[in-house]
Parts: sequence; C-alpha cells; structure tokens
Amino acid sequence: MVIAIIQARMNSTRLPGKVLMELEGKPFLWHVLERIKNAKKIDKIVLAIADNKESDVLEIFAKNNNIQYFRGSETNLVERYYLAAQKFGANVVVRIPSDNALTDPKIIDIVIEKHLNSDADYTSNILEETFPVGLHTEVFNFDALEKAYKNASDEYEKEHATPYIYRRPEMFKLQSVVAEGKLRRPDIRITTDTEEDLKLIREVYKNLYNPEKLISIDEVIDFLDKKNSTSSLPEFLLKKPEESFRNFLGASKETILRLQELYPREYFENEKSVSNEEREIVEKRKKMYMQEFAHIKKYFDVEKGGNVLDIGCGEGGFLSLFGANWKKYGVDISGYALEVAKKNGVIVDFEFEYKLFDLIIFRGTIQHIPDPISRIEKCYYWLKPGGGLAFLVTPNANSVYYKMFNTLPLLSDFRNFFVPSDIMLKRILKNFGYKVKGIEYPYLRTPYASPVKDLFNFILKFLRIKKNIKVPFYKNIMEVYAEKSQR
Repeated sequence: MVIAIIQARMNSTRLPGKVLMELEGKPFLWHVLERIKNAKKIDKIVLAIADNKESDVLEIFAKNNNIQYFRGSETNLVERYYLAAQKFGANVVVRIPSDNALTDPKIIDIVIEKHLNSDADYTSNILEETFPVGLHTEVFNFDALEKAYKNASDEYEKEHATPYIYRRPEMFKLQSVVAEGKLRRPDIRITTDTEEDLKLIREVYKNLYNPEKLISIDEVIDFLDKKNSTSSLPEFLLKKPEESFRNFLGASKETILRLQELYPREYFENEKSVSNEEREIVEKRKKMYMQEFAHIKKYFDVEKGGNVLDIGCGEGGFLSLFGANWKKYGVDISGYALEVAKKNGVIVDFEFEYKLFDLIIFRGTIQHIPDPISRIEKCYYWLKPGGGLAFLVTPNANSVYYKMFNTLPLLSDFRNFFVPSDIMLKRILKNFGYKVKGIEYPYLRTPYASPVKDLFNFILKFLRIKKNIKVPFYKNIMEVYAEKSQR
C-alpha cells in the first residue's frame, strides 16, 4: 500500500501556525491536502501531527475533514513517520511537506511510478535540485524507514525524517527524478517558511486559484516570470539574504539585517576599483586564493570532485578555483553578491536539509557567525562521511599579537562575534567527532608578509609610538583542516 504521510505542527519556528493560516478562504493545509488527493498513485493520506498541546487543533481539523491522522513525537520525525506507516500498513511511504501549497499531483505520481518500477529503496526529486523549491516529493520503502527508525542516532537524522536513508548510498539504493523542459526551474521558490513566502503564495492563489480546477505548475511559472519581468531582483528567484543565510546561521532577522548593513552593495563594488592600490590588493588576494587552494589539495582529494559549500562565498571568487567536477554551492549575507555568484555558476538557492557536501569552507567567516559552535556541529550533519571542513583566513587568539594588544588586524571592526583560537577550534572539532587533519599558519608564505618591516612596526606598536598601526604577524591568522569520520 502506498501511503502519503504529511507531517504537521502548529509551533513552526519561523512561521508559527502557518498550516492553518487563511488561503483563499480555506486553511493553508486544506489546499495542500486537496492537491495531494489528486495524485492517482496514492492509496491513503495520513496527517502525522505533533503530539503537543499547540497541535491539538490539527487533530480537530483532520476529524472535520475526514482525514486519517496519527499523533507522534514532536522532535523525532523518524519515529513519527515509522509509527504512522506501521499503524496504517504502508509498504511504500510518500513524504510531502505540509508547507507546500503548490505541491503538484502529477509530479508526485511521476516520482511514485519511477519508484514502483525500480528496485530502489528511496526515490525523490530533491537529490538533484532541478524542480522549483516547493515541489519536494520523497518516496521510500517501509523497510528503509524501519532501518532508519532503529538505527538513527544523531539528533539531526531524528529531527528530519529521511537523512538517515539518503545519506547512506552504500546501504540504500537511491534514485533521483530530475525535471525536464519548463519544469526545470530550481531558481524558483514556492515553499512557505516565512511571512514573505506566504505573501507570495497568497498572491499566486489570488490570481490563479479556481475552485473547479487545480493551479498547474506551468501557470505558476508563467505568472512568476511575468511578475519578474519588471523587477531587477525577484523575491522568488533568489532567496532573500536574510532567509538563505539565516537557514545556515540560525540567527534572528535583526542580526541578519545588522550584518547586511555592514556588507552593502558598495562594499563589493568598491573592491572593483581600478586604482593602482586596489589592483594590488586584488592581485594579493588572488595569490592568497592559490596558496589556500594548494593547502586544500594537500589535505583533501580535490581531483575526485563532489559538492563544495562556501560559507560567505561573496561573488564566488574562491569557488572558481574548483574544477568542473565540483558542484559549487554558496551562501552570503549580500543579495547583490549572491546575484553575481549565481552568474558565475554558483548554486545559491538550495535546502540545507537535503544536501550532502564533500567539503565545506569558512573563508574568513567563522568569526562573523553569532553561534559558531552550533554551526560547526550542523556542518557535521551536512557533510558526507569522510567529508572535509576547512577554516581559511581565520583569526587566531592564540597569537603573540592578540595576547599583547587584545586585537588583530582581521578584527578591526564590529563585524565579529567572537575570536577563535587554534586550541579552541581544535577542541570544538574533536568534541563533535571531527578528525583534525592539520593546522597551518600561513603568514610567511602570504603576499602580505614583510618580516623585517612587520617586526619593526610591531615594536613601534608595542612602544605605543604607532598605536593604531595594523601589523601582519606570525600566527595572526590560521587555517584549520578537519574531516568527518567515515562511519
């Protein structure tokens, strides 16, 4: 039996109560379910409701709309799915998010049919981002779900129903469904995580909804393309920086807006100045890129390719060093930078939950993150077994310069939330199960180093003759390379 299980709760972190918010005179969730009911290859629909008081209203909704339901753990989704599937006798489970009001029954049927006609354990349209974001469909065998239920140990794999399965291609046979033709629009975002998302979905429904027939995805794409024709940077094509980066940072909107103020469009445009001084800075940065990339090749197998994520990718300059055998992903605080990065071949619109990376890079960014320790932990979940984590151009509090002056040239403004050290970072990484492969102090090999001049200026600063001078110095910056365990 093919059973669609739709998870739902009222206390969503980013948009609480969204599943029952009004959409063209009906609850949001009503529209989701009506669209799923039109899928021909689903035998039964079950609403998997979080077992908390806030979500009691969803049980009432299910009863009033003759929808079968199951109450289960709020935080352990693997358990909720497994027990729901077990109770209703599922052989094959279809997972469809409850926040996708434009989920498409035809696409659901395509994914189910491909799964049933194969020997795959798991089939989805999310392993490769080719469909608009908001059409996610995952289909998997009950046996695979049971293994996930019995063996998932880390919190991330419990909180998200399917990572245990798709993260283990050596254990499960995975199958991908890719979009073709007009549907191949991974740049379009039609899911609902935020107030801005809901506003867009309401606009789509207001213009296209007809109670007599379902809105087609072709209509949605046409409508959004037309809407975009007079806009320079469409809301639905490129995730707003405060959303795409917040997904990674786990920071408040206020923090995101503060960071955006520090990195306006002018910050990036000024880097393109044609003055001799600026040209020299650009050339030095390119040399730094090459040196850092050589170290990445020293610690990781760059030739095999894979998925690489740059946290704070800017316009994609560093990612350009990776060859065609790498899929390049980036997040940044600046919408302008992301727009340029996208033109440079960087994938900037994707869901962290569904991505397996071979390498994640923090290049001069870990100190800008409000809660760096939790983000390092998250990276462990997003990396494949054996995947690499690299911290480049990272300030080091365990340096003579910092210990004497309580600052570093790299910390010259208030963009920084904390100051890491080599000892601290090494300890954090080991605590989360990483193996530290190496630490580099690249000062002497950088194009910024002038050892004799720097030592002289260091003495002048120490004697307070030149108090405000910024001096490059040994161990001021570090590079830390780590690897996730192979298990």
